[in-house]
Amino acid sequence: AYLALSARPAVDISSQSQQGFALAFDVRVDEPPTAAVSLSVSCGMPCRGSVDLQETLADLTPGEWHTLRVPLSCLAAAGADMTRIDSPFGLATTGRLSLAFSDVRLVPGDDGPTVCPP
Repeated sequence: AYLALSARPAVDISSQSQQGFALAFDVRVDEPPTAAVSLSVSCGMPCRGSVDLQETLADLTPGEWHTLRVPLSCLAAAGADMTRIDSPFGLATTGRLSLAFSDVRLVPGDDGPTVCPP
C-alpha cells in the first residue's frame, strides 16, 4: 500500500532543512507493521528520500496517539532534494499495517524528540 500527499507546484523547504526543522505527524498504530514502512518525501521521479519506520511504529503502544518527528536533514541525507519537494509526505509498506495519522506538519527540531532511522 502507498499513500502520499502532493504539493503542486513543488516547494522549496531547503531553508527549513538547514534550520533543523523536522517532518512531524501524529499517529495511532492499531495493528503493528509486518514489513518495512517507508516514510518518504519526493522531489520528482526518481528523486526521493526515505527512511524505514517499521521498528519505530512497532515500538509504539497500540491504540494510543503519538507524535513522530523525522528531521528534514535525515530525509535529505537519504536522497531528497529539499529545493523541489512535490510530495512532502508518503507512507508505503508491502506488509500488513493499520494506523491513523493526522496533522502532518513541519516543526522546529527542538520541538520534541526526533527519530532518524536507517
